Amino acid sequence: MPMISPTGRRSFTLIEVLVCVVILSSGIIFIFQSFFTCLDAYDRYLTYYNIMPWANEQLWLAQNEINRGIAPGSYDKEGEFSYEGKAFFWHLSSRLVDKKEILCRLDLTISWQRARKAMTMKRYAYAYHAALK
Repeated sequence: MPMISPTGRRSFTLIEVLVCVVILSSGIIFIFQSFFTCLDAYDRYLTYYNIMPWANEQLWLAQNEINRGIAPGSYDKEGEFSYEGKAFFWHLSSRLVDKKEILCRLDLTISWQRARKAMTMKRYAYAYHAALK
């Protein structure tokens, strides 16, 4: 409740002003925190959106090579590429899935450094080894 000063005017006490400042400050902190979380999610989405065509192409090339006769389970590649100033490291491996050694699973892992975090994206696909029918 506001105090009445000796001159007869109503005013707020110092405690009331401090409580108001604390409440407003915490509200501003929560707003900024949610804003930066949204920016982080947007950056993740952009990276995913820009890298997915490259990842799909690498998986398609690997599927094509295995379909043409490379021994399943022996396909293993890795490398590095750059996109918009970011360095991306990738590793593509394969393993046999079934007992007949006809179906092969390809695992593609792409990793990069963002600020102090190590980010990773994984994709997989299956390839049918036509030479072993």
